[in-house]
Amino acid sequence: MAISAKLLGADEYVVVSTRTHWKALVFPVFLLLVVAGAGGFLAAIVPTGSMRTPLRIAILAVGVVVLLTFAAKPFLNWFFSTYTLTNRRLITRHGVLTRTGRDIPLMRINDVSYEHGLIDRMLGCGTLLIESAGERGQVILPDVPSSAAPTANPATASSTTRNRPNTCATGPSNRPPTTAAPSSAPTTTADRSGLPLGVVLVH
Repeated sequence: MAISAKLLGADEYVVVSTRTHWKALVFPVFLLLVVAGAGGFLAAIVPTGSMRTPLRIAILAVGVVVLLTFAAKPFLNWFFSTYTLTNRRLITRHGVLTRTGRDIPLMRINDVSYEHGLIDRMLGCGTLLIESAGERGQVILPDVPSSAAPTANPATASSTTRNRPNTCATGPSNRPPTTAAPSSAPTTTADRSGLPLGVVLVH
């Protein structure tokens, strides 16, 4: 699922890589069950005779066409769509036959916000709205798994970032200042920009 290491620059590493939320697969799975059940029922009630085999073949063909059109396509779109955050850029990839994508340097990102409704909160996903400098300034990442929870909960965010190298601060702390031990990990662009992308995209 993560981007190939061959496409990463020197000293660049993947912070997190994810697909869209599994709710994109609810309709394809539901349709598969309906088509399978209906096809099996129709095949069973076909009357005996010389037309029984051709009718069953026709039922099978219709079922396959329906599944390929309305179930396989959403599944493939979900499987081949990825969001990858490295220590230098945000990478999006979409498409099955025709691949499209964007690479956004973290230094060009001005603002990160999120939206999630009641169903999104129940399922643990949300939509990220990313503002960046340039002609195509806004990037919308729909159905990102658990996109809002770490940002909304500073305790969760800080707990998450402690387990990851060079993540950005989530806000002021009441703890007394301590001297941090030297780190061998490289300073990330996200640290310099102060944006909570590493926290937001963690799932």
